[in-house]
Amino acid sequence: MEKYTDKFLNDYKILSESVLGFEIECYFDITFYKILELLNKELHPVKVHGFRKYHSEFKPDHNNFKLERDLSGGENMAEIITGPMGYFSAKYYLIKILKFIEKHGFTSDKSSIHFNLSFKNNNINNLDILKQILNTKENQIYQDFPSRKNNVYCKSIYQLIPYKSFDYSDVPIGAINNMIQVPKSKYYGINFKNINDLDNGRLEFRYIGGENYHKKLGSIFEHLDRFIVD
Repeated sequence: MEKYTDKFLNDYKILSESVLGFEIECYFDITFYKILELLNKELHPVKVHGFRKYHSEFKPDHNNFKLERDLSGGENMAEIITGPMGYFSAKYYLIKILKFIEKHGFTSDKSSIHFNLSFKNNNINNLDILKQILNTKENQIYQDFPSRKNNVYCKSIYQLIPYKSFDYSDVPIGAINNMIQVPKSKYYGINFKNINDLDNGRLEFRYIGGENYHKKLGSIFEHLDRFIVD
């Protein structure tokens, strides 16, 4: 695999305009309150708020993250949820969190990381869904994270359009986009449900995960950068 820094050097401007938030699923071998204490030390000056419940109402921002239970992977799964941040700050904190997991916990086939992507100029609201689908190289993702293929929590987005058997060469791209219905379920490799939210429009990428996914920093950042520039 090529170094992602070399591959995307020319896309610096696009990357720097992105805004990212993460939902990071994992397991820990220590108590909830000890995790919270150590996370606050590790991520200072960001404050990490703890909630021993699933889907708490607290909304993180760039100065305040949260740690809570995530029942999707069993009662012992935890989830670290960041607020939206600029590209460089987001990568800095993601590295620190993944290294924290390596030191104090682990990941399994039931755990994953979700990338929530928007842009400073809010043009995510005008996303060309068809172009996004066709530019997403799912097979490359599955090479690095094979357990996510056919996973019920991140189904292939090619199910949204007649990808291989449909000849749209003579059909205007706008007409095809009008024929694509965004599913009500969020459980696709890309969750499109929030792109029309005028205040918090974003794409959620759900492809990355599996046992020891937190150790694959190079692969994670290569795919993250591709999600942004594509």
